[in-house]
Amino acid sequence: MNDVNYIYGVVPDNWKKMKIKHFYELYSGGTPLSSVDSNYAEEGVCFVNISDMTNTEYITDTTKKLTDKGIKNKNLKILKSGTILYSIYASLGSVSELKTKATISQAILALIPKMGISIDKNYLKFLLMIAKENIFYFSNGTTQSNLNADIVNNLPLIIPELNNQIRISLYVGNKTLIINKLIDNQKQQIEKLKEYKQSLISEVVTKGLNPNVEFKDSNVKCIGLIPKNYDVSLISRHTFVTKLAGFEFTEILSKNINEFDDIPIVRAQNIKNDKFIKDFTGYINNDTARKLVRSNLDKPCILMTFIGAGVGEVAIFNEEKLHQLAPNVAKIEILKSHEDRISLRYLLYYLMSNAANFEKDQYLKATAQPNISMTIIRGLRFVLPPIDDQNKIIKYLDNKVLRLDELIELKNKKIDELYNYKKSLIYEYVTGKKEVS
Repeated sequence: MNDVNYIYGVVPDNWKKMKIKHFYELYSGGTPLSSVDSNYAEEGVCFVNISDMTNTEYITDTTKKLTDKGIKNKNLKILKSGTILYSIYASLGSVSELKTKATISQAILALIPKMGISIDKNYLKFLLMIAKENIFYFSNGTTQSNLNADIVNNLPLIIPELNNQIRISLYVGNKTLIINKLIDNQKQQIEKLKEYKQSLISEVVTKGLNPNVEFKDSNVKCIGLIPKNYDVSLISRHTFVTKLAGFEFTEILSKNINEFDDIPIVRAQNIKNDKFIKDFTGYINNDTARKLVRSNLDKPCILMTFIGAGVGEVAIFNEEKLHQLAPNVAKIEILKSHEDRISLRYLLYYLMSNAANFEKDQYLKATAQPNISMTIIRGLRFVLPPIDDQNKIIKYLDNKVLRLDELIELKNKKIDELYNYKKSLIYEYVTGKKEVS
């Protein structure tokens, strides 16, 4: 297959076809031992990891910084501002430009210009953005696809005359700047809608729907005043809270996971933005499920991620088909004897509130690895209105939240459209399909 045509399509005949190695030397960094405290410091030299490059065109700061000792231990180069960085692990083909001096990890290549270089840096960045869309074609094809210096050195480039490069990069740069501002505006509007949604839920589940009732002190700082006929209670008094035990995972579940059985395994990735996401990566059979009855999902309940990414996120599980908990998700079931006193959906809304998040966050800050134990979940306090009020709150919030979620979804679609337009614009002008007038 012709690599140039595969990435860039048909290009003008008078454009040169060259490779990265014709213009740049490649440099790969390294990572000093994180277990040695003296390698790292808050005020050290910026140390770029893949996470610092993700969705970032310009790098002005990094999460980690290195001391002189850390730099010397790995014999790292300090790269100057303006250096182009290219990721070869994880987020393959991501491109960023340093706006500060920095060192880099082994997951990143720095492109060091050769003497007498005749390629516009911004034009090159746009070319690499296009190449990223098809970068898996060049990866090593292992289970976790990676690139290496040899592959990157031989990535094909299409090179018009230098003045044309500059003209293209200026035009595309100005257009994408406008698009980026439109995208940022949509993102800001989404954040405001999310903040309003959070505020609305928090207000209603703690104060009710009638502002004219008599209030009393809840004696819980993060809750404040509540209607006089509301109570504050504990999750443990009304629910059954459990998880998959460690030995159950090691001895039973982990040995029987596959991709073709009937019973889906519910992981943290299935709980996102207060929704249950039906996207499963592992299954077990009925024989295995019968050995894990306590952590089966066979009735309506609330799911809560209790460790790792997304810790504290909640969603309602209400499926007819049997599912199984993974080791990072807990379930909260309303006790049968309390079903006339508490609604599962009301409890979900409360666990989404600022008051509930405040309590969860207090425990998270006390641990190095973000996690919430079953004891902590059982000990969470919540406002308990009469069941009639709960039902009114649910009806009110279901209506309001649905409308807010629809607005957020519309804005996310608009962002996707803008990103696609941006990609199309870059592709058409940088590959010569359209000319800058």
